Amino acid sequence: MNKLCDTLVNAVSTDGCKNVTLCDSFFMDPFDLFGMVFAAFVHDVGHKGVSNKMLTDTQDDLARKYSNVSVAERQSIDIAIELLFSPEMCHLKEAIIPDVECKIKFGHIMFCAILSSDIASPDRLKTCKARFEVVHNVQDSSKKADGFKEGTQGTCGSDRKETLNPDLCPLKFSWKDMCKVLQLSEEDLQRSRLSNFTRHCLEMHVLREHLMQVADVSHCMQDW
Repeated sequence: MNKLCDTLVNAVSTDGCKNVTLCDSFFMDPFDLFGMVFAAFVHDVGHKGVSNKMLTDTQDDLARKYSNVSVAERQSIDIAIELLFSPEMCHLKEAIIPDVECKIKFGHIMFCAILSSDIASPDRLKTCKARFEVVHNVQDSSKKADGFKEGTQGTCGSDRKETLNPDLCPLKFSWKDMCKVLQLSEEDLQRSRLSNFTRHCLEMHVLREHLMQVADVSHCMQDW
């Protein structure tokens, strides 16, 4: 968590005499910033000290519970949200997620950031890289981005109108789990405006994923 906070608050460029940080550039909404810090704080909660592969190979109860997919990460998410939703934390929960929109956005941040820390999963790293390439037009991915433009409903949203193929959304296979953990009803989802997967949403997902990955493995980058 300290490494994530250090990345966020230290100046990454200068604009004349004004320092510009990642907070200034990307996290205009304090909720986004808090969500990332919270995710970093709890991302290893309940970790058993062994890899996901070992949990899967030994047919651990957690591996069966989470269908052998990002087992430790899903466990951390569930424990953290379960604690936040406990009666003892009711005032804190109401302060963080007072309404349905905040609850869904909080879920987006938690699942996106924490699941991205499963860097041992080739499939997850492959999709993280694909999203990065679309956002940053790497290797002529502007053509890929055009191909992903659709008017379909996805699992995320913002006020920007351009919508993308929800296949790019990192929550595509976690949406139902997220709704279950956050105790969201169909009525809640229908009332919320967070229903379109937009380019802005993709950009935020990519930022969250890569910030979390850099912070999580930066023990290998101590001279950064």
